[in-house]
Amino acid sequence: MNQAERQMLMAVAEADEKAFTSLYNQYFATVYPFVLGYLKSPDMAEDVSQEIFVKVWQDRERLRDVRCFKAYVLVIAKNQTLNYLRKIFRTKALLAEVLHHYQRNVAADDHKVISKEYQDHLQRALRQLSPTSKLIFQRCREEKRSYDEVAEEMGISKHAIKKHMVRTMKTLRIMLERLDVHLCLLTTFFKNLH
Repeated sequence: MNQAERQMLMAVAEADEKAFTSLYNQYFATVYPFVLGYLKSPDMAEDVSQEIFVKVWQDRERLRDVRCFKAYVLVIAKNQTLNYLRKIFRTKALLAEVLHHYQRNVAADDHKVISKEYQDHLQRALRQLSPTSKLIFQRCREEKRSYDEVAEEMGISKHAIKKHMVRTMKTLRIMLERLDVHLCLLTTFFKNLH
């Protein structure tokens, strides 16, 4: 760390707001792309990056002992981002936004891997269904037959077919949402290792 940066950190530690603004301006361009690499959403990355600098300000007295601010702030960024990802998993709207941005940023090769992963996951999920639900799903979705046709063939009501399909689709949606999160994290973490 050069002398000017050392002096800036000491000034921030003493609650010098002008020095903090300089520190923020110098390192925001390092923190924001790092966070964006995990979250994919520019709005979320902006918010988390702001939170990171709020934390730096709140814990500014620690800056006296910091030997490399870039490493220090990136550790905070990693921890804040992982905490935010945990929060996302508990909030459907936030999860939907991350997945939306993630899917727009996935490379073509990644789509092939993800498609295979989805198919494998779907087959595992289907194996967990009851034999009746599995058969109804296969006939209605994979063979693209109407509820009326399947109901007549199986000798049960159209309402029963619909009930099975609603339950099956809900189960599959939950399992695939978990897979989306899993793939999002794995792909993001692997990309950030390069």
